[in-house]
Amino acid sequence: MAFDQVGGPEVANILRALSYLGVFFQYGALETANLSIPVMEILSKESDHSWLQAL
Repeated sequence: MAFDQVGGPEVANILRALSYLGVFFQYGALETANLSIPVMEILSKESDHSWLQAL
C-alpha cells in the first residue's frame, strides 16, 4: 500500500515498486504536473500471475 501527497511524474516509480494487487492512494497534488502512469508495465504485472488464468 502506498500513499502519495505529491503526485507528478514520480508517481510512476511508486507504481513500479508496488507488488501485485498493491494499492496506491493519491491524496494530494503538491506537484502540479500530470501523473505519469506506466499502463503497460502495470498490465504486464497482472499477466505474470498464472493463477489468474485458472480463474
